[in-house]
Amino acid sequence: MNSAQIIIFLLLFSFNLKSQDITGLVYISKEADEPPTRDGRPTYKIVFKPDEKGNFIANNFKKDRKNIKVREITISNTKLKSAINQKLSDKRAFPINEFIIDLDELNKSIEDHDFVLIKSISDSLILKIDSFNYCNQFVSLKSFLIGGYNNYIYATFASGDTLTLFDFDLGDLGLREFQFRDYLISYQLIGNIIPIEFPFSEYFHEEKFREVVLYYLQTIECEDFWYNEFIKENPNRTPRENRMKVDWDFRKYINSRK
Repeated sequence: MNSAQIIIFLLLFSFNLKSQDITGLVYISKEADEPPTRDGRPTYKIVFKPDEKGNFIANNFKKDRKNIKVREITISNTKLKSAINQKLSDKRAFPINEFIIDLDELNKSIEDHDFVLIKSISDSLILKIDSFNYCNQFVSLKSFLIGGYNNYIYATFASGDTLTLFDFDLGDLGLREFQFRDYLISYQLIGNIIPIEFPFSEYFHEEKFREVVLYYLQTIECEDFWYNEFIKENPNRTPRENRMKVDWDFRKYINSRK
């Protein structure tokens, strides 16, 4: 199948999903297995099913085969359709004002992190996926971890088709494969509604969301991009000096370029 055929197939697939009835939303979370685990970690699963009004509700989740009751959670039909449409349309920019987030608290954290290029943000901030992906390829040291769980969120359709909204495991970040765009779409959909009894739920609540935004801001400063430029400008440096970042001062280097 050539590239033109692939594009046509994806367009037809997207149109087909958009025109189908949604039958549910499934969120699966499993703690990463680590030695000396013998029997494996439990798998947690929460399923949102349509009610008579067309919204999607859940009032329990499963820990392996055990049902655990929680308060009833509702996702509107409109909200789920919006998430699916964003996923299929390949949305690349997300205004921060589309999210529930305390900007005052976020700006306090920005001050604590002592960013070089970013002093503060306002509600006009746009989270740009392409900027994140570009700078992420240069990041040599990951200082942010999203958690020790494998996570999978997907929508189901009447035809039996499924659409993955978010697929993450612990190793993705170290491999520069954190799907920031999919996380944002999923946060808009289930942010602040997943019960705390469900593992990994804290990453879909506002406090952790602020940490993800900070990670985004740290990434788009592109420090390692500028460091690579600094190395090229100083060809007499030794491999050890480059590896240890000897004499590297990001703030000083940026100021010297102004």
